[in-house]
Amino acid sequence: LAMTYNGAMEDTKAAMETAMHLSGLTSDEINHSYQSLVKAILEADPKVTMEIAQSIWYRQGFSVVGDFIRVNQTYYDATVEELDFSSPDALDIMNGWIEDKTHDKIRDMIKEIKPTHVMFLINAIYFNGEWKTKFESKDTYTGDFYPEAGSSFSVSLMKKTDSVNYQQNELFSAIELPYGRGNFNMVVLLPEPGKTCSDVVSEMSPETWRQWMNAFSPQPELTLHLPKFKTEFEGKLNDALS
Repeated sequence: LAMTYNGAMEDTKAAMETAMHLSGLTSDEINHSYQSLVKAILEADPKVTMEIAQSIWYRQGFSVVGDFIRVNQTYYDATVEELDFSSPDALDIMNGWIEDKTHDKIRDMIKEIKPTHVMFLINAIYFNGEWKTKFESKDTYTGDFYPEAGSSFSVSLMKKTDSVNYQQNELFSAIELPYGRGNFNMVVLLPEPGKTCSDVVSEMSPETWRQWMNAFSPQPELTLHLPKFKTEFEGKLNDALS
């Protein structure tokens, strides 16, 4: 969004500043802050692999303001390419860039190029973390997983007993699993009996999230059984941005 902001003017620019809580800052201050943020994230933990890449692809012959390209190359290290969107290879070229930058984790992100499309601005983030305290492979076993609806089914479960940050309330119990040096964490929330994931999500807000994150306390010894899982999400941001 900050990259896109560099191409906005007048009412659109002011609206984006409001939506992103950036009012009162100059464009240079905004770009410098994001440049510093990315640098800080990338250097936060040497035991964690964190990669952030940006690219801009515009239709061959489309006129792009030079400052927009320059600023995004300077502050966001963006790859900028003029591309023949009518070529059968155009989709593969952009999707190939995404696959490369996410180590093949995200594939076929762009489904089509419409005649009205003139530019794609793409951010790719890749994260691979080593647990601060590893799960031993010899402790992995096959056990039952109980979904909110339907019958239980067998999954591979990692297991370890460890000292961890833990909390429990009437809505859920939660655990904080640190990666590397502990600068990145996975937070796992388990709904209490009689509660659902939707119940937890409906209570989420910036305020409640801060309260939850401050409620963790050390648990000297806790045995954790964590299923192997894969999750995907795809959605439009139109409503959220409006």
